Amino acid sequence: MKVLFVSGIYLPASGGAEHSIHTLLKELRYTGHQIRVLTGISPLAVKNSENMNGVDVLRINENDLISKLQQAISDFDPDYIFTQLMWSERVLAIGKRLNKKVVYFVRSIGSKLEIDESNMPFVMVANSPVTREFVREKWGVEPILLPPLVDPTDYVTDNFTHKNLNEDFITLFNPIIEKGGQIFKEIARAMPHRKFLAVEGWHQWKDPTTNTWDIERLKSNAKAFGGDLQIPVETDFGDLKNVQIQKSVRDVRPIYSRSRLILVPSIWQESFSRVALEGQMNGIPVIGSDVGSLPETIGDGGVVVKDYENPNEWVRIINDLDNENVYNKLSKSALEMAERYDYK
Repeated sequence: MKVLFVSGIYLPASGGAEHSIHTLLKELRYTGHQIRVLTGISPLAVKNSENMNGVDVLRINENDLISKLQQAISDFDPDYIFTQLMWSERVLAIGKRLNKKVVYFVRSIGSKLEIDESNMPFVMVANSPVTREFVREKWGVEPILLPPLVDPTDYVTDNFTHKNLNEDFITLFNPIIEKGGQIFKEIARAMPHRKFLAVEGWHQWKDPTTNTWDIERLKSNAKAFGGDLQIPVETDFGDLKNVQIQKSVRDVRPIYSRSRLILVPSIWQESFSRVALEGQMNGIPVIGSDVGSLPETIGDGGVVVKDYENPNEWVRIINDLDNENVYNKLSKSALEMAERYDYK
C-alpha cells in the first residue's frame, strides 16, 4: 500500500495531532508500506527534504501546493491520501477532483468546514468518541474511531521520581487561555509553597526569530476549519515566583520525570488530550476539566474536575493527592489506564 500524507504542518512540532500522525505513518512504514509526506516549509526544520523514521518528507511553499500535490499524485500514484488540519480543505477538493481515496483525520471539535459531494473524503477518522459524535452530527458520516497512537519509547522515562511532594512539579503543557492557562496561574498563586511548570506549546505556529505567532500560518490553518483567524493568548506568569517556564523540547521525558501531577484545565472541548495519556504512561495522575473527551481519557487514572473554572476546586484536589496512599493508588491506576492505548 502507498500512502501520501499532505498537511501544511508536520514534525518538528509540539502539537499532539502531528505526533499522532507521524507515529501512525512510521508504523505503517515499518510494516512494509510506502509512505511519503508533503508538508509546508517550517522554520523549525533543518532540511526541506529528509527521511524521518523511514518516512520521506518533502517541504514545499504553500503557493506551490496544488502543482506539487498533483505532481506527487502522478509520480507516486498513492492508494490513499491522508490529510488533517492545515491545507486539508484543499487536499479534500483536489483529491475528489482527481478521483483519489482521501482519508480525513478529524482532530478537533467545532469545525465549520462544509463538506459535500465536491470534497467528500473516502473515509473520516475520529480520534475519540466525542469527536466521532461531532462528525456524525456535523457531516452525517460514520467515521472510523482511531485514538492517537503513542510510542512509549518516545515518552516513558525510566526515572520515576515524580512522587517528591516538595521537589517535583505540578505541570501544564501549552499555557494558552483556551488550555486553561489562566486557571493554572490562579492555582499556582493560591499554592505559593508548591512548584509549578508551564511548558510552552504550539511552537510550530510561531516565528522562532521573534517568538510571536505566525499570522499567515494561522490564517492558512483557519481555512481548514472553515472559520476565522483566532490568535492564541498566552498566560503571563511574570508575577509568580513559583512558576517555571519551560521551552518546547523534542524529548519530553525529562519533563515527565520531574512532574508529580499533570494538569489539563482546558476550557474548550478537548477532542483528545495526548499529554494526559503520556503522563499516565509514566504513572503520573492527571487532573483535568470535565470537558470534551477528558473524562474518558483520564478515567480512573486521575481526577475530573466538575467545577473546573473554580481554582479553589483544583487546589482542594491537589491537596487531597498529597496523601501518599491516595497518590500511589491513582498512579497505579494511571498506568493501567494507559495500557488501553498500547498498540504494540
